[in-house]
Amino acid sequence: MRPAQPPLSFRGMIRTAAVALAAAIACDSPFEPRGEGERIPVGVVIEDAITGDTVRTYSFAADTGGEYAVFLEAREGAVQLIVLDSEYHQSVASVSASPRSGPLDENASANFQSPGGGVYLLRAQAFPSTAAARFRFMVYGVNRAPELGPAAFSIGDTVSGEVIEPRVDADEFVTHGEAGQEVVAVAEALAPAGSGVLNLVVRDPGTRDLLGYVLADAGSPARFTTGRIKLPTSRDYRFDFRGVLGNFSRYHGPYRFWSYLIDRAPEHRTPVVPVGSEIRGEIIDRAGDVDEFTFAAAPGAEFIAFLQSARAFQLEIAHGSDPPLAVATSAASDTGLFAHATGRFTVAQGGSYVARVTGTDSHFLADTGSYRFFLYPVDRRPEHVPAAIAPGDTVVGEAIDMPGDVDEFTFSGAAGEEFNAFLQARTGSADTYLQLDVVAAGDTRLGGVASSGTDTSLLRQVTGRFALPTTGTYRLRVSGSRDRTDPDRGPYRLLLYKVNPRPETAPDTIALGDSVSRESIDVPGDVDEWRVSVPDSSGVNLVVQRGPDGPEGVLTAQLLDAYGRTVASAYSFGPGFGVGGPRSNGAPRARPRIRCGWTGRRS
Repeated sequence: MRPAQPPLSFRGMIRTAAVALAAAIACDSPFEPRGEGERIPVGVVIEDAITGDTVRTYSFAADTGGEYAVFLEAREGAVQLIVLDSEYHQSVASVSASPRSGPLDENASANFQSPGGGVYLLRAQAFPSTAAARFRFMVYGVNRAPELGPAAFSIGDTVSGEVIEPRVDADEFVTHGEAGQEVVAVAEALAPAGSGVLNLVVRDPGTRDLLGYVLADAGSPARFTTGRIKLPTSRDYRFDFRGVLGNFSRYHGPYRFWSYLIDRAPEHRTPVVPVGSEIRGEIIDRAGDVDEFTFAAAPGAEFIAFLQSARAFQLEIAHGSDPPLAVATSAASDTGLFAHATGRFTVAQGGSYVARVTGTDSHFLADTGSYRFFLYPVDRRPEHVPAAIAPGDTVVGEAIDMPGDVDEFTFSGAAGEEFNAFLQARTGSADTYLQLDVVAAGDTRLGGVASSGTDTSLLRQVTGRFALPTTGTYRLRVSGSRDRTDPDRGPYRLLLYKVNPRPETAPDTIALGDSVSRESIDVPGDVDEWRVSVPDSSGVNLVVQRGPDGPEGVLTAQLLDAYGRTVASAYSFGPGFGVGGPRSNGAPRARPRIRCGWTGRRS
C-alpha cells in the first residue's frame, strides 16, 4: 500500500480546463491557423457547432512517444470526430456522440500513440450530413506513469491504492526479473460492478513481445492470473494496466495487483521419492505452482504412474528438461488413485528422472489443491506363479494386479510346431478386458486374443493356431487391453495347448474309399490329419459330416498336397449335415493328406 493524496478528479480537471480556456480567450486565443485546421492545445475543452454538411478541422501537436485519446460530448444533434495522421492522412482513432452518449468524461476514443510525434488532424462532421450539431471535445494526453506511487516494484509485492482515472488512463509499472524465472501476476478491479474490465499486460520492453495478460471484472474477487510467465532474459519488464475497450464501459476506479515467483521444489516434503511407493502430503499451493520430484531409474526400466487430485491436475515424467516421456491428467471426480495413469513407459538411459505435478490451467486462481501419485515399476515376471510353463499347463492363481501391469510366461518349442493359447479373465465385470499376446524374438506378435471379465469358459477365447518360425523360447504376455484404465486388471486363467495333428483314436493313414468315424476335435484349434495315397489321374470327392453334439462353428476338411497346397475342401455347417468337396482330377502323388479342424468358437 502506498498512501498518497488523491489526484484532482477528471471532471474537476475538465471544469478547470474550461475556466482556463475562457481566461486564455480573454487574453490571447489558443488557436493558431496553420492551413490544415485550427491548432488546439492538449488538455483543453473546445466547444463548437457545425451546420449542414460543414466539416470542421482542428489540429494538435503530439509529443514523440506520446499517447492520446479524444473525449467528445454532443450538446445537440449527433457528431463524429476522426483523428488523422497529417502526414499520410490515415485514421488513427474516432469517436461519435449524441445527446444519449453521456457527459464528456464518459465518451472517449480508443487510445492512440505517436511514436515519432508530429501534427495530428481532427475532423468533425454532423450526421446525418444535413443536420446541425453543437458539441465539445478535448484531446487528452495520457500519462502512463502511476499517479499515486512509484512505478518500480519487486516480484512478490502487493501494490494497491492506484487508480485508473479517467477511463483512458494507463499505468505502467516496472520490475526486474532474471532469465529463466517463472512469474505469475494477479490483478483485482476494486470498483463497483458495472465499472468495466481492467486489463493487465506483461511485456518485454526490449522486444515489445506480449508475455502474458489477465482480465479483472469490476466488483468481483480476482479469479484469473496471467499464468506462468518464463522470463526470457535478465532485464526490467513492464506491467501495463488500462481499461478494456469493448461493448461496455471502460474500467475506471481503484485496483490492486500482486505477483509471485514459482519455486519448482515441493514445499512440504523431500523432492527425492522412491519408486513403488505412494507419494502424498504435497499441495499445489497457488495457481501456477509446480512440484518437481526426482527418482532414479536404470536403463530399460519400465514404469507406469498414477495421479489423483482434488481437481484436474497433470503429472509428467521427463528426463531433465527433455519433452515428457509420459503424461497423466486426473479429474476432480476420481474416487481412487488408479483411475488415471500415464500408460507404460520405458526409460532409454539410466539416471535421474523428474515427476512433475502441475495444475492444468495456471490462468485460474483456484487451480490449487492436494494430490497424491504413485510411480509403479513394471516387473513382467508373474508375481504369484512360475514364469516358465509347458504345453498343456493351465495357469491359475495369477492376476494383473495393477492397471498397466504385465505378466510374461515363457515356453520352448521347435520350428514348425503348432500351438493354441487360451485366456479367461475372471473378475466377473463386463468392464474388464484382458489381453493375451504370443510374442517371438524381436517382439514379433504371432497371435493374440482378448477376454472379458464375464467370460465363463476358458476355451472360448483362443488365439488361433500359430506355428513357431524357429526353434527357441517364446513368450505369452498377459496385460490389460488398455494400460490407462482401472477396470482392466484382475485374476485370470491361461492355457497353452500344443497341437498334435495325429488323430486321437483312429489310424493316421487311410485309403481312397475309406470312411473315418468316431473321431473328434477335442480342443478348439486342434486338427486331425490322415495320410492318403492317390494314384495319378484319380478323381477325388471329399465329404465331411459333423456329429449331433458338435460345437458352435464350422467343421472343415481339406485335401492337401505334399507341398501343403489345398486341392479340395469340404465343410459341415451344422450337426448331421455334410457338404461334398469338389472333384479333383489328376491329384498329385507324394502322399497327400487330409486335415480336419474347427473354424469358429467352441462352447
